[in-house]
Amino acid sequence: NRHEMEDLHEATGAMPELNQIQFHPWIEQEWREVVRWQQKNGIATTAYTSLGGARFRRPRKNRGQKDGTTTSVSILPPSAEGATEGGAPVTEAQVLLRWALRQGVAVIPGATSEAHILENLRVPPMLDRTDAYFEELERREAPAGWFDSKRGPNKFSGEAANAAWGGKR
Repeated sequence: NRHEMEDLHEATGAMPELNQIQFHPWIEQEWREVVRWQQKNGIATTAYTSLGGARFRRPRKNRGQKDGTTTSVSILPPSAEGATEGGAPVTEAQVLLRWALRQGVAVIPGATSEAHILENLRVPPMLDRTDAYFEELERREAPAGWFDSKRGPNKFSGEAANAAWGGKR
């Protein structure tokens, strides 16, 4: 968090080159402010758990359904229904990657196959997407099952963005 980096600078005279934090459309405002502060101070930001992790991507059995049917959760705003300029389909992961990249945040997504790696590398420019599209994504409620208090993507509250280093501030 910001105070930890300021304490590090005070103790060593150096700022970190990079800070890795949880970063996704539903992160609390305080973490967005940390990213802006880092950018102003020349500190790169790398996102983790920005795509929700494998536990979010797996189809889930419908709760209460005895027929064993599965459902997938869509995070895309209705205006996405999956097309880029020119009509090519777009995946949820590609939308989330583009969202972070538009904000100057690097993302290193995990992948389970070569095809998945190639899909992540082919994030469409989505030139037809406006700021309003991505703002709509941020306003949407996080999908059920997105947050995992043990690993993220909401492991730390907004208060943690400004918390003291080791409780010393």
